[in-house]
Amino acid sequence: MSVVEFGGFYRQTGDERAGFDWLFGARRIEQEQLLLLTPDVPNAVTRRIESRETFTDLFLGARFLYPMSEQFDLTMRADVSGGDTEGTTNFVAGVGWRFPIRYQIAMHLGYRHTTLRLKDSSGSEVVESDITLSGPFLGFVFRF
Repeated sequence: MSVVEFGGFYRQTGDERAGFDWLFGARRIEQEQLLLLTPDVPNAVTRRIESRETFTDLFLGARFLYPMSEQFDLTMRADVSGGDTEGTTNFVAGVGWRFPIRYQIAMHLGYRHTTLRLKDSSGSEVVESDITLSGPFLGFVFRF
């Protein structure tokens, strides 16, 4: 599965390092599944179902930025989306550290929890999936 987002924000209050933002954009999800179904009976035949689908959603959300010091900041984000999926929710919280050499580059450590409801009817079978992606992340932020 791959998830790519394109979007922007409207700064409600604050300056470039702190404040409340409204988020908007599009999320593209490419998902591929292979299901092997074997009934629990003697001489059962395993059934193979493959699913490959691309989903595009529009999302709306909010983000809060809070500077804890010159180099550290706190970020919280929540958004919901709909469109090709049956609904997606996304929650992110993290701490950023700006490199002292150039403050436009930062490292971001946090936690992300995303739930997706997908329905693939492209093949001979309808495959419905409830997917939860949850866990820590480490990334880099480039401001320009």
